[in-house]
Amino acid sequence: MQLEEHINRKSGRLSGGNKRNLCVSNALIGGPCILFFDDPSTSVDPIA
Repeated sequence: MQLEEHINRKSGRLSGGNKRNLCVSNALIGGPCILFFDDPSTSVDPIA
C-alpha cells in the first residue's frame, strides 16, 4: 500500500488516499474470509 514513508506519522495527518490505504491494510490484517467495501477506489491511486 506504499505507506512505508509515513510510518512515523499519525493517521490524522495522512492525506485522504493514504487514510483509505491504511483502512484497507487494517482490514486485511488477520486474513479475514470475507471483506465488504463501500466504494474502495475513492481517493486511492489505481496504479498503486
